[in-house]
Amino acid sequence: MNVVAQGIAAVHPRSNENWSVSVEPMHNNFLPATTRNELWLFFGAVGFVLLIACANVANLMLERAACVRGRLSSAR
Repeated sequence: MNVVAQGIAAVHPRSNENWSVSVEPMHNNFLPATTRNELWLFFGAVGFVLLIACANVANLMLERAACVRGRLSSAR
C-alpha cells in the first residue's frame, strides 16, 4: 500500500500532502459493543421471522397437496 500511496502522492502532490496509508484487518471492531449486540439481536429476529414465513409456505403447500389428493381419490 505504501507504493500505491507514494505513486498517488507523486501524481497529486498538493492534495496528498501530510496524508498516510494504513491497512486495517476486517475483524477489527469498528462498532461499539452495544451496537454489535443490537445488530445480533436484530439478525436473530429477522431469522426467526424468515423461519416462520418458510413454515407457513410449507404448510400451505402441504394443504394444497392434500386437497388435490382428496379430489383425485374422490374422482375415481
